[in-house]
Amino acid sequence: MDPINPYKVPAGSDLDRAIHTLLFEEDLEASDCPNYSDDAELARKVVAKLKSRFGESIITGRTRISKKPWFAPYDKDPSTATEVVAETPSLAICRLALLRVMRDSD
Repeated sequence: MDPINPYKVPAGSDLDRAIHTLLFEEDLEASDCPNYSDDAELARKVVAKLKSRFGESIITGRTRISKKPWFAPYDKDPSTATEVVAETPSLAICRLALLRVMRDSD
């Protein structure tokens, strides 16, 4: 799998496959991969998996950026937190999940 930029990856099959493979540690055919980055219910499963795997909860919030109105921080301390921004809460969750998994593998 080619490296994906977790800050810029769009919602869609590449991100969904990365989440399924790296976070859920399951391999599926592209056509069978859940649509985590576009579906709020599936994004909640991503949040639950992050909680069970890393012991961390994810929150999302609103920004004042009109094109990317959602954010999700990684870390609770506002001075050290890393944030991703996105067009939807599901995409923000998936971008953050990808970032978290990639940091864990470093």
